[in-house]
Amino acid sequence: MRADRACLARTTDTSEDTFRGFPRRTLLETGDVPIEQLALLALREGQHTNPLYRVHRWFARRLGSQFRGVLAALTLPEGAEAAFWNRYFERVLLDGAVVFDPFTGGGTAVVEASRCGAQVIGFDIDPVAALIVRFELAAAARGELTDATRKLCEDISARVLPLHATWVAGEEHQVLHHFWVELRTCGSCQQEFDVHPHYRLAYDKKKERQWVFCRKCYEVQELALRRKELRCEVACGTRTRIDAGTLQGGKVSCPHCRFTSKLSSRWPEADSPPRWRLCL
Repeated sequence: MRADRACLARTTDTSEDTFRGFPRRTLLETGDVPIEQLALLALREGQHTNPLYRVHRWFARRLGSQFRGVLAALTLPEGAEAAFWNRYFERVLLDGAVVFDPFTGGGTAVVEASRCGAQVIGFDIDPVAALIVRFELAAAARGELTDATRKLCEDISARVLPLHATWVAGEEHQVLHHFWVELRTCGSCQQEFDVHPHYRLAYDKKKERQWVFCRKCYEVQELALRRKELRCEVACGTRTRIDAGTLQGGKVSCPHCRFTSKLSSRWPEADSPPRWRLCL
């Protein structure tokens, strides 16, 4: 990405806040970049992605912290390791530079270069990628939401939110997720049951917590991640083995009579579409 590689142009402006070209040998080329610390920043950013990059999902998107690190290292000469973090957090001077990305994808490279003051040129054969990047680059000039946009959002929210509300212990709560489950009729005892691979809604390895539900009454509880069984002391008293759902290894097992069949075999309901119900 140096100027002699035809992807960046210099400027004749001599002010201190103007790009004057890259060093003959950069910090990036010598490999003296704090990779581990940048990886930690990237990990945090990956958990709380910049809202600009959430406007439209793009597969294999690079993180802004990663590319900013590349830009900071490119503007520092060999041996300037001590100046890296000041350059990274304060000002990466690219005013007057022209950055060209021939495969923009989700646009992280050109957006971060633009934030550093560079003029950017991007190209991608995918028209969706081009549309996303155009929006990202133009977003800074749009300013705050207009009153009309705010009113539109409020109007939509007023219509949609009542459809995602529930009552718990007499109090209204907003629903974050709706969980649908396939409903089966046992081919032996003819009783209905839900098809679950397990009874875990979510888990957090870092906090060592999991959120599970009772197989009978669907009461949700938060437990330590190491727990293998749930005792529904809140409601029905049923014991639930968290990882022992009715669907295991591609086979469905009836919880009433233990009759087992393949997931793909829907007898005696083969002539009808799958049935689903809202369980949580």
